[in-house]
Amino acid sequence: MSIARQCCDEARHVGMFRRLVEKRGKQVGSYPVMNFQYRIVCRIPSLEGRLAVQNKTFEAGGIDAVALAITEAEQIGDFDLVDLFEFQEADEITHVRFANEYLRKVIRDHPRVAMEVARALTTAMAAFAEVMGEAATKVRYDVSSEARLEAGFLPEELKVASDVMSKKKTTVAGV
Repeated sequence: MSIARQCCDEARHVGMFRRLVEKRGKQVGSYPVMNFQYRIVCRIPSLEGRLAVQNKTFEAGGIDAVALAITEAEQIGDFDLVDLFEFQEADEITHVRFANEYLRKVIRDHPRVAMEVARALTTAMAAFAEVMGEAATKVRYDVSSEARLEAGFLPEELKVASDVMSKKKTTVAGV
């Protein structure tokens, strides 16, 4: 049911973005769309690997990025975009929480799954780096600690994510 809910949520996100794009006088196809995350995830053979990559990595990173996007939209008074991002953030927190809870349980019950998850993350990281190049190592936002905790990350996972993000931000700053 959680996966079905996520599919429904993602379809709703597409509709929300489409309505906003059209409200602003543009149409679908006006901007390029990269689907490399989808292509990366579809090559992972196990559900557990896909959840680790899609939900715990890509969507968790999305939670972090959308926190900055909300702040920037508020600063310029774009409240349609603020609303859209706040709805999206709430859904993504639920998706990430499902993956965190599911993966903890399945790894506890079947420890070998941890190896499948590690393999999937390693493969996805390499593919992401291949597509994004040097941009894969640079970000301009922080880990959204409160949202990640709400999404079921453990404090020690949050620390690792924050350390990784600090290194990426340092690379952006040129320090």
